[in-house]
Amino acid sequence: MSHGSTVSRFNISKKTYPNRIELKIFNNYDFLIGKSSEKKASPIVKEQKEKTQDYKKSNDNRSKQKFMDLIECNVKGSSYFWTYTFADDVKELNEATILFGNFIKRLKRDINKTPKYICVPELQKENDRNVWHFHAIFFDLGFFDFEKMSSLWSNGFVWVKPIKENNGLRIAHYMAKYLTKSNDHEKNKKKYFASRNLERPKNEWVRTNDVLHLFDNYPFNERASINDFLGLIRYYSFDLKKDV
Repeated sequence: MSHGSTVSRFNISKKTYPNRIELKIFNNYDFLIGKSSEKKASPIVKEQKEKTQDYKKSNDNRSKQKFMDLIECNVKGSSYFWTYTFADDVKELNEATILFGNFIKRLKRDINKTPKYICVPELQKENDRNVWHFHAIFFDLGFFDFEKMSSLWSNGFVWVKPIKENNGLRIAHYMAKYLTKSNDHEKNKKKYFASRNLERPKNEWVRTNDVLHLFDNYPFNERASINDFLGLIRYYSFDLKKDV
């Protein structure tokens, strides 16, 4: 390795959420983390790019995980699940997105701040309608007057449902099912929209001694998978709300 490099080897990725810690342990692969004077393209990335379908699937999985992370980290306090429909048959995603963006601007003016939200457009195919609507979570509005919300939306009907506190992971999985229907999206179009003021999980690389206490103090679930490039990967999810 070139002189001046400050690279360390890690094989455990730690992700911290408000109520959970997730470990990803790579049994057959070490990651070089830090600054190095050697600048080489990762052979793994090269192989993935050569296999276009695998690389696209990997990107889709990362996008889905980022989406779920945003939900899990922000569902706390009074969060509400809203659905926004169009009275007119809005069949173009661009048009639907513009109308939703204008609604967010009206809502921002009404509450005098930028709301924390994430939303997914979904194409309704029942009865061959092929029209768009939106599913959204507002994380910081609390109990918002239904009639006022309907007036601010002004494009059609709205529905609302409260979300139980500290239930972020379950809600993230629930919302992800709408994301998986995103084959209807046009190429290179966003599959979800989120405000920039959302909290994110803390990501860090750690060593075994840094996480041994988790196994002694918190209940956990575990699973494993085999990756064509990285080999065996073990996942551990620790519930911080409960002690062993």
